[in-house]
Amino acid sequence: GAGFEGRGGGFERLAQPYVRVIQHIVLTHPSQREWVLGMLGRVWALSLEMATEEKVHAMELSVDMLVLLLRQGMVLRCLSVMCRWLPTAEAEVQRRCLVGVLGAAAPPYSLRFVAAVLGLFGVMQNLELLHHQDSKGLVGEFVDHVREQRGKYNLDDDANKALERAIAVSWA
Repeated sequence: GAGFEGRGGGFERLAQPYVRVIQHIVLTHPSQREWVLGMLGRVWALSLEMATEEKVHAMELSVDMLVLLLRQGMVLRCLSVMCRWLPTAEAEVQRRCLVGVLGAAAPPYSLRFVAAVLGLFGVMQNLELLHHQDSKGLVGEFVDHVREQRGKYNLDDDANKALERAIAVSWA
């Protein structure tokens, strides 16, 4: 079986009740969402000091909670946090974040949303990591949409560079 810290081990099982409490707070107490976001920031900071497996697990839980907050209407606030956190994340956590964000949104996108998502693309060292069954369709649709509507989004130089990097990858 899994060790205490390993996948499926006691560490992960003990985290589940806390995750459920946080989900309950996010869904039923809108006034506490900023507090949850602050707590997630502290979890993220502490995760940077953990061994790789525990760090990835803590980061994944934080990303999942951020996506839940994003789905509850804190879109730009959560995207801003993700842009700050993702440079310190493992590649799999970066992929999970982008999948969560793109899975929670659909066109028409706001200018700030497109700029933030392209900022997340810019942070990823390897966009090929998004070539998973659960992500390449979402990413391809987003990239195609932004490419087709590029003039509408008034992209800055960094966003254009991130878009060009994404266009260069085959999403088929």
